[in-house]
Amino acid sequence: MNSKIRNKLDVLGLPVSIVVGIIGYPIFRHLHPFFAPTVFLLLFFTFLKVEPRKIRLQKWHFVALISQMLLTFLAYYLTYNLLLLFVEQSTAHLIAMGAMFCFMVPTASSAPVITAKLGGQIESLTTYTILCNFVTSMVIPIFLPIIHPTLQVETGNLSLTLLWHVAPLLLGPLFLAWFLRLLAYLFHAQPTYDKLVNKTADFSFYIWMINLVILMADVSYSMATYRYNLWLVALLVVLSFLASRTQFFVGRQIGLKFPEKDPQAKTYIATSHALGQKNTSFGIWIVFSFLEPSATIVAIGVAVYIICQNLHNAKQIKDNIKNANQPA
Repeated sequence: MNSKIRNKLDVLGLPVSIVVGIIGYPIFRHLHPFFAPTVFLLLFFTFLKVEPRKIRLQKWHFVALISQMLLTFLAYYLTYNLLLLFVEQSTAHLIAMGAMFCFMVPTASSAPVITAKLGGQIESLTTYTILCNFVTSMVIPIFLPIIHPTLQVETGNLSLTLLWHVAPLLLGPLFLAWFLRLLAYLFHAQPTYDKLVNKTADFSFYIWMINLVILMADVSYSMATYRYNLWLVALLVVLSFLASRTQFFVGRQIGLKFPEKDPQAKTYIATSHALGQKNTSFGIWIVFSFLEPSATIVAIGVAVYIICQNLHNAKQIKDNIKNANQPA
């Protein structure tokens, strides 16, 4: 593909996917059965680049996890108590829940895809993505009944349900990619494997564009028939935007304060996306599975976050291409 065309596609791909998914949701919502397979594929092509020996825990993993938990608690309680000054308790609770979910949901499966696109190291982010999704699956069943007392769930059963929802899509493509790497080693086909990795380097990003169309169509369809209070929606838009900016910023600062030993790792890229890029489909699934009848309102915050994080990604990709093209 011509480099100019590829750069244009990289820069415009995510915003165009968002618009196409929203406008064309009556058509593209029918592609929902392909959502999980596309996630599996994009992770598989990403994990082809992951070297098993580089998968190890880093100091920033624990700092990022603690930061996410603290931000989740703060997002709910600060938003809730501030809104109580202006609105009734039930409304404050719903809006605070919408803001909280922007922080609570784990790192997105697409985070390593965008990180690789920006020149960051994907091994440590892959480790964190798996760790974060598993820890969050343990924490959510404990935290949800605390801030939503009417929710009747068994913590253990819900944890297993959440793990069953995320584990196959995370571990399946990772193990498949590593199995292929092992076969290449055993049959002395490393050059062929390296050629495969190079030729498929951009596949994950373009599959994510398709995935994003399906996700936005799903969200748009779920909300199309709901009658909204405009000021409430506007408030959730602002809160989602602030949540996105806060997490990308905090994540970047963690990477600058706790860099990996390898000076080429550009830790701040991985940490920024570890905190800022969220598994929004997981969050929306939780909301609609367990928080009816208030699910649609709460889901607005997560839905807006999808747009915020992908517009941020598009801007970063644009800046990265611009910097790469500048004369040394």
